[in-house]
Amino acid sequence: MLFDDPNLLSNEEIRKALIDEGVPSEQVENIIQQFWMHDWGNSFIANKERFELLKNFLAENKPETFSRFDFYSYFYSKVVPNYETINESLQKIALVFELMQTDHLAKNEFEEILKELSEDISIDTLVQAKLISVSEKDNKEIIKWVHHTLTEYLAAAYLLNQENFSETIEKFMCTSESGAITFVPSWTGSLRFLIEQKPEVF
Repeated sequence: MLFDDPNLLSNEEIRKALIDEGVPSEQVENIIQQFWMHDWGNSFIANKERFELLKNFLAENKPETFSRFDFYSYFYSKVVPNYETINESLQKIALVFELMQTDHLAKNEFEEILKELSEDISIDTLVQAKLISVSEKDNKEIIKWVHHTLTEYLAAAYLLNQENFSETIEKFMCTSESGAITFVPSWTGSLRFLIEQKPEVF
């Protein structure tokens, strides 16, 4: 076991389970690399429940080439009730977090975001979907996304739906404060999703 937490799987356990499911070994290695290489020690699919969803995604779709973006789309459709009707609002909420360069906020601040962006999404809904956690720090309730890729995917999905795709990316992901246009490093995760989904643009 790589992790002390019994609910987390090592790459070896993931590899064996996928091969036992009949997933080609080359694709198995590609999947592990996509989740692990840029997220060492914090693989999204190390969580057992998420890994079960990955197995279901592979069994149902049988993709010749694995796409993280497609898997996250599938993941959200399974864990969030009525995802198709609220996905745009959820994307906007995630975009706020990416713009603020954070994965957590005070509960009252998060409630203000929900009030402004969606009447159909509640903290309880997101907690039950195991997308966020609620904890206490310095006598304040804190809302935190359970994994950073959850907002990165949603923000990328939002950007992909914009008419002026390239201009919107530059607006959100770049800064000219130094006098030259430079990339904002905190957007790296969302950029990875965009590159994987639209490699021809980059």
